[in-house]
Amino acid sequence: MNLKDDSLPVDPQTFTLEPTLLAEEVAAMLLKDDSLPVDPRTFILEPMPLAETVEIPLPKETDPTGFLRPLAFVIMHHMRTFAPLVPVALATLATRPRKTALAMAVYWGLVSQQMQWKDMVHRFAAWGSSNRPRLVNCMRQKRYDSSKQYLIACHPHGFLCENVANLFSRSSNMDFKKTGICPPLPGMGPLSCCFAPAVGWYPLYCELGGKFITDASMGSMRKVLKEGRSALVCPGGFSEAVYCGASKDYDHAYLDGRMGFLKLAIEFGIDIAPVYGFGITTAYSTGKMWERGRHKRSVRAQDMGLPGVLPVGKLGTAVPFNENYVSVLLDPFPTSKYTVDQLEQCSHDYSAYLQRCFDAYKACHPTEVNKELLIIGKNVDHDMAVAKLRSRL
Repeated sequence: MNLKDDSLPVDPQTFTLEPTLLAEEVAAMLLKDDSLPVDPRTFILEPMPLAETVEIPLPKETDPTGFLRPLAFVIMHHMRTFAPLVPVALATLATRPRKTALAMAVYWGLVSQQMQWKDMVHRFAAWGSSNRPRLVNCMRQKRYDSSKQYLIACHPHGFLCENVANLFSRSSNMDFKKTGICPPLPGMGPLSCCFAPAVGWYPLYCELGGKFITDASMGSMRKVLKEGRSALVCPGGFSEAVYCGASKDYDHAYLDGRMGFLKLAIEFGIDIAPVYGFGITTAYSTGKMWERGRHKRSVRAQDMGLPGVLPVGKLGTAVPFNENYVSVLLDPFPTSKYTVDQLEQCSHDYSAYLQRCFDAYKACHPTEVNKELLIIGKNVDHDMAVAKLRSRL
């Protein structure tokens, strides 16, 4: 058809442009053609604009007296960090070993197993938790697929996953200990929290989690996934905890060479659901006294099952300097599209995805705006990670 000839009729559909295909649609088209290899990176979503995110309202506690809740706040944080429990337990074991052993046996064998006791402790934990932490939904679909399992990966670890502790204390209703469902995670089915060794026996944690809290060993996590639940884990572990309060300019993610959680997700054909906690690395100070040999301690920390640093809060107590945490729910990372043979590529892609999300959403927290996220690991210390980041930029 000669468009220069105005006497000829022109079909307006001639000028209709086809809509741009989304990455997921392109990938779906490729999957239909078995002759074409599909790059799993095709399924990785770019972070949505911060302006389009939605804050999830969380319960807020009140105190008519004005002074009892601050007291509960202090007690709660000291219980959570075990600050008074360890020295008291050691002292009583040394002076009254039989009575102490009997008290422990009664607590773990009888008291802590009662649901009424668990609910009472949970209610106290909610009342003694700050109302300041926020939860922001940065997922394009705004909710998880309730028909799927996920491996929920929380970053960074902080000292003891402060944002996760606050979230579960305030927002998981009393039924979590019976159903494993945590309401603030929209659409998420039953899950188990997989943390430190023997965490199910720790005071406070065993009450909050009930039978849905266990250790983060591969065996325990496989058991959780085989039983049809999602698993919540902090991949950086105590290695990452060593870097709590280490820098005002950087957050640290101990992910280089740490691929066990990714391999597990690939084997089970499930996606990673990342949650990033902005602000939790400034909750405590680890001071200059811990700076020397920090990286070596981080390498040993996971094997020892200890954080490798002592946190210092307000007035030298276990009360954090601030609790203005902002936890963001990120779009699931498509580990289900990778194979075990692509594990190293998956690890690289996941770290890059986390850094992009960090840059996209760090403005949600006033003290994080100028920070950058470093990917560290056993063979990559702070200085090496900074050099890598500079070369990428």
